[in-house]
Amino acid sequence: MNRIMTRPLLAVEELQTYFFTRTKIVKAVDGVSFHLYPGETLGLVGESGSGKSVTGRSILRLVPRPGRIVGGRILFKEQDLLTLSERQMRRIRGGQIAAIPQDPMSALNPAFKIKAQLMDVLRLHRGLNGRTAQQTAIELLARVGIPDPEHTLNQYPHQLSGGMRQRVMITIAFSCEPDLIIADEPTSALDVTTQAQIVKLLFDLQEQFGTALILITHDLGLVSKVCDRVLIMYAGRIMEQAPVTELFQHPANPYTRALMQAIPDLGPRQAKLYSIPGSIADLPPESDRCLFISRCPEKIELCQNKGRPPAIPIGPDHQSACWLHTLPSTQKQEAG
Repeated sequence: MNRIMTRPLLAVEELQTYFFTRTKIVKAVDGVSFHLYPGETLGLVGESGSGKSVTGRSILRLVPRPGRIVGGRILFKEQDLLTLSERQMRRIRGGQIAAIPQDPMSALNPAFKIKAQLMDVLRLHRGLNGRTAQQTAIELLARVGIPDPEHTLNQYPHQLSGGMRQRVMITIAFSCEPDLIIADEPTSALDVTTQAQIVKLLFDLQEQFGTALILITHDLGLVSKVCDRVLIMYAGRIMEQAPVTELFQHPANPYTRALMQAIPDLGPRQAKLYSIPGSIADLPPESDRCLFISRCPEKIELCQNKGRPPAIPIGPDHQSACWLHTLPSTQKQEAG
């Protein structure tokens, strides 16, 4: 892809999404910026509570209460989604931006048959009705590998297996050939065999339609195989972003390195699987320092004395938010 000649499909600029509780303000997404090009696959990675899913929901403008987008811009095809009315957003959701959820059972309406839910999307975004909509629905279900699509159309979600329900969700997502799909842990509720089938299906369809994809996951192994670029998130902020090969060959941020160290090794048996000490929940309120400092194995005195590190360029399209990158090479080696 020639990015010099291609404008980003999506540009998120200083996005802030906060949750307002009675006792405190939770900054679930706090100054996140990134871009996504047409047809590109972007991995959004981090521990639970890092802000990955809230970032995806913010793009769709589906942040649950008491959450609210309080700042930033979300430019989709150079139009700021935050300036649109809810009616305008409903036309974009499903038509131009679609989502594949973590749990298809909670996304599908248990009171309606698959036929009603799929045909409703075709009617709203493609203007199809009656027999044309039904025939299109059958063809779409067949494309995702459902063996008896006519029978499946007349079933309720609870009558399908987890893998079949996720195939239905993928069908709904791709039914209007959107420009962007946000897939939030799309295989986490499935068994290992079904996971592999769903992943292959998802990326085969992405290649066929040329759809851009944001893959929200904690699975670095999957990211290494299917993504073009990666964003590493922690406590609502981006710690590192880079092309996937660059990130795995030269991880620059201590948090990224800690995540990689925690990946199970299938080689010689380890004495103990590494885990990052502490948790995101241990964050001090309104901290003005690096948010990872209390858990970081590489922290230095500079981290204690300065505020939050900015995103520091360390290579082509490679940035990392860490004060270590401001040190001379000799001091970096000593700190590491």
